[in-house]
Amino acid sequence: MKAWKIAGTGLIGAAAIIAAAARGERVVGMHELDWEGDCVPSGGRRYRGLSHFAYHQRQLMRMVVPLARVYLLRAIEPAFREQIMIVTAMSNSCAP
Repeated sequence: MKAWKIAGTGLIGAAAIIAAAARGERVVGMHELDWEGDCVPSGGRRYRGLSHFAYHQRQLMRMVVPLARVYLLRAIEPAFREQIMIVTAMSNSCAP
């Protein structure tokens, strides 16, 4: 019984955080530590501290509602979504 109360409280808290993050303008940005010199590192993102990691987690939480619309509610057709992923991968030199 106690586990259900803890889980329920956790779910309510998570829902409140997601709702708060979903409010307002959805802007995703880069953290100052994402850059090495004047460019993004070619080997991918590496977190350089807890604040850097937390910054990107907050950015991800802001995008939960739009991502849910795309993947769960099918706001974009799956075939078109796949085309977007392929074009993005190709433009980032990640050719299949």
